[in-house]
Amino acid sequence: MNIINVNKITKRYSNKYALNNVSFEVKRGTIHGFIGPNGAGKTTTLSIITRLVLPTSGDVQIEGKSVRNNPDFNKNLGFVPAEPRFPDLSVEEYLLECGYLRDIPQEEVLQKLANSPLQQFADKNCRELSTGWKKFYKFFLWKLR
Repeated sequence: MNIINVNKITKRYSNKYALNNVSFEVKRGTIHGFIGPNGAGKTTTLSIITRLVLPTSGDVQIEGKSVRNNPDFNKNLGFVPAEPRFPDLSVEEYLLECGYLRDIPQEEVLQKLANSPLQQFADKNCRELSTGWKKFYKFFLWKLR
């Protein structure tokens, strides 16, 4: 049985393709690695599989369920890229989603945010944070519980 099915995923930014019609399968119990030059789409592919980024087209299924329509699937899935990639959400929205995935009540997440230096950026888009704040943010997420 396949644990992961990647079906014709494409990711396009404006007129540039990061991925174009990529498909592969991963069988349960096997180990795989991605090898390729910079810009080949390795991180984009993993970001789509882990639902950090949605594809322009195509679909990824884990255990037969589409990642596009199933935000709960990744409670037991992790991905740590070399550089933090953040979704197109505000700092507060993203922290609340991370808290949800870890079964942390909204009130607890909001309280921790209120007592953090990140509070000043609560309404700011995660992608707009400086590199230093992104690293702090990553540390903050790790310390959420």
